[in-house]
Amino acid sequence: MNYYKEKYFYDESSQDKRQIIEGSNILRKEIASLKVLKEKLGTKEDQYRNLFEESRDAVIITSKDGKFIDFNQAALDLFGYSKDEMTGMDVRQIYVDVKDRARFQEAIETQGSVRDYEIKLCKKDGTEMDCLFTLTVRSKGTKILGYQGIIRDITDYRQIEKLYRTMANRSQVGVYVVWKGKFRFVNPHIIAYSGFSEEELFNRDTLSLVHLEDRDMVRENAIKMLKNERQHPYEYRLITRDGRILWILETVTSIVYFGERAVLGNSMNISEERKAKNKLEQQTYNLNKRIKELNCLYSISDFVEKDMLLADILRGMVNIIPLAMQYPEKSCARIIVDELEFRTENFREAYDKIRKDVVVSNEQIGAVEIYYLMEEGSGKSNGAFLEEEKDLINAIAERLGRIIERKRNEEALRESELKYSTFVEKAKDGIAIIQNYGYTFVNKAMTEITGYEMGELMEMHFLDIFAPEHKDLLSQRHAKRLSGEEVPPVYEAKIQQKNGRFIHVEVSFNLITYNGNPADMGFIRDITERINAEQEIRKLAYHDALTGLPNRALLNERFILAEAHARRNKKKLGVLSLDLDHFKEVNDALGHDIGDQLLQVVGQRFINLVREEDIIVRMGGDEFIILLQEIEHANDVVTTSQKILEALRYPFVFGGHNLHVTTSAGVAIYPEDGQDMHTLLKNADIALYKAKEKGRNNCQMYAQSVSESKSLPKTTVNREPRNFEPE
Repeated sequence: MNYYKEKYFYDESSQDKRQIIEGSNILRKEIASLKVLKEKLGTKEDQYRNLFEESRDAVIITSKDGKFIDFNQAALDLFGYSKDEMTGMDVRQIYVDVKDRARFQEAIETQGSVRDYEIKLCKKDGTEMDCLFTLTVRSKGTKILGYQGIIRDITDYRQIEKLYRTMANRSQVGVYVVWKGKFRFVNPHIIAYSGFSEEELFNRDTLSLVHLEDRDMVRENAIKMLKNERQHPYEYRLITRDGRILWILETVTSIVYFGERAVLGNSMNISEERKAKNKLEQQTYNLNKRIKELNCLYSISDFVEKDMLLADILRGMVNIIPLAMQYPEKSCARIIVDELEFRTENFREAYDKIRKDVVVSNEQIGAVEIYYLMEEGSGKSNGAFLEEEKDLINAIAERLGRIIERKRNEEALRESELKYSTFVEKAKDGIAIIQNYGYTFVNKAMTEITGYEMGELMEMHFLDIFAPEHKDLLSQRHAKRLSGEEVPPVYEAKIQQKNGRFIHVEVSFNLITYNGNPADMGFIRDITERINAEQEIRKLAYHDALTGLPNRALLNERFILAEAHARRNKKKLGVLSLDLDHFKEVNDALGHDIGDQLLQVVGQRFINLVREEDIIVRMGGDEFIILLQEIEHANDVVTTSQKILEALRYPFVFGGHNLHVTTSAGVAIYPEDGQDMHTLLKNADIALYKAKEKGRNNCQMYAQSVSESKSLPKTTVNREPRNFEPE
């Protein structure tokens, strides 16, 4: 350097002087930078060492051959060794099972690192611990230098988890834990309603079970609930393993799971409640419609009760009819009677309408019309009116016909006694005037309805012709009318004819003045045919058309009463599921007419074999159900089933054919095999299938079938079809 100073620095003619000065400056800057970098590295090293030492989790560093070369204080505290003891110690000493180390090391070398590996480790004194082990490879290029890891003792978490797991497994609702969007725990309740096994649900994405249309809603509500922005549960649709849709009611909350944030969920299958709710809503809707209809009819009756003029009644009726429709604001009405016509203010003719004729004494005298006013451009609306609305308009037209007929009768009475007498004698309804609880006038129709002669009726108390259960009501309403109180003018009752036969009638009373004194004028119409028709319709709805036996709908109603009775008296119920062996072959060989006759006779044999309180049901085809009540022991059901099997072995004779038919039966017992009709029927069918597997013509109990299914391997029974040859 001195040489250069002498040669160049003081040689003003040297060309390299500037370059040497610049190079020297750069060198000084680099030396200064290296000094600063060294200070920073020292600071970083101190920071990492502090993190290393202050970590709550045990931190270890090992050589490639598994010797401890560094560790923090938490590691010494966790395993109970001193620093000297642990330095150079073989890592295998901390494993409960040394095979775990080999599996662990293989996973590390394959994957490069293992996160949250659950493993059992032991302390110096032999105490075993449940730990989470995270380990990564220390390497230089492709060369492995050793390993570094973090160990967390989760023994306490495991004990708490075991306690919570026990509580969750005994819970009556679904309980689950979600960690990082995956199921980490599910209790048996969730497994039961979802259809998935615990293994299938573990580590599965929770939203994969949610209906696609509900996923965004579930995610949004869950986040709100975790943030305490939502307090009440939310509902969604869940897809079960077999593709069924269930309605689930759910709440979630945030918890700590193995030291990290997780989600605890509670869920409940509310599918049945949802169905019941929908049914109740439908029933409420139907009830509201019925109330609107009744209000309409009662309002009409009120017009009549107030003895209004016919024109005023029609004017009032036309305005109340739209209120009974499902869309009152889009409805309008018109009533035409003789020369009178009344409309609502918004009346105009439209495509959707109902028109019903008003008939008096079989004569059309007008019509009732109701229209739905649709929006312009909406096109034609097919079937805009409900069947109930059509029925209501029918009732209004019929009621209007009666009102007009009654008004005409009243007018005729007022005009002249002669016209009154002529009219009432031709009336099809019975007409009577009651004063002092006796008949002062009856028409011919009244004698035809009651069977009594006119003279006989005139000597009777007016209540004598009515059935006992209606007398008190008729007497009370008669007294109230005479005192000026308002009572329903039209209602149904029963009359006992002279021959003792009871008939159903519709009665209508109005307070009039007769011979200068208050009187009740009654109109009585025989509605027996209508009532019988309604009863027949109900019978058809609850009985099998072919055999006349109860059907499934009636079975469900009867079971509710039978179950309540059995539960109260601590009795059992027996459910027998039966079908005829090879019944199809009877139809194929002899025709469906013979098959139908066979089903009818079989049903009759069943009736003769069981008690009066037992219920025999035809479910369809050749399948029958027998509900046995007041059962003491399951053996009683077996005895009855054997009687049935024996009784069916006697031949059936049809058209010269002796048919030998047997039956197979499956038995389920309440409450052991089920506490509701659906479960009992299902289990009885399972037992029935077992009876068929055993060669038919036998009876199997559900409990026995289940026991055999668990103890025996499943086999497939192949049977060749047999030819049906009647004798």
